[in-house]
Amino acid sequence: KATVCRAVRNVTVALKRLLYSSVVFPGHRPTRFIKEGCHKIAGFPGVIGCTDGTHIPIIAPSVNEGDYVNRKSFHSINVQIICDAANIITNVEAKWPGSVHDSQIFRECTLSTKFGHGEFTGYLLGDRGYPCLPYLLTPYPDPEPGPQQRYNLANCRTRARIEMTIGMLKARFQCLQRLRVTP
Repeated sequence: KATVCRAVRNVTVALKRLLYSSVVFPGHRPTRFIKEGCHKIAGFPGVIGCTDGTHIPIIAPSVNEGDYVNRKSFHSINVQIICDAANIITNVEAKWPGSVHDSQIFRECTLSTKFGHGEFTGYLLGDRGYPCLPYLLTPYPDPEPGPQQRYNLANCRTRARIEMTIGMLKARFQCLQRLRVTP
């Protein structure tokens, strides 16, 4: 058990070192190409990423245990992920207890501040769990027929990339879906 824990810790440290050079927002390609890729999905212009939160199950911590219980009543960390049209993860925020809502994570992340200061030209797409902001576009809650419905459809079709990305990530690293061992 100690050997496995040591190996997991070593891999985690190595991955963390690579994270800052590999996961770069808005991506390694010029913004124009990222926008074009998103536009090809459903005709939504100016999009440089899609965001969503996902819950990663954890063993209940001994400190602030209640903070880690999410709305589905299991202990987790709520991880915010942003990806582009090619399902490439361009930003990860993985430090929040499961009880923290997606909107709070986005509001308090460094990327939100950078968007607010105009450091990026383009938009993020989020679901109804996020606030609609000048740089974070969300669906209309009760769309009227016509332009609002078309907007919601294009938003949903484009935003499906983040759902697919999270699905692929959890399929590849199944420990992100469920705990297979206890520490």
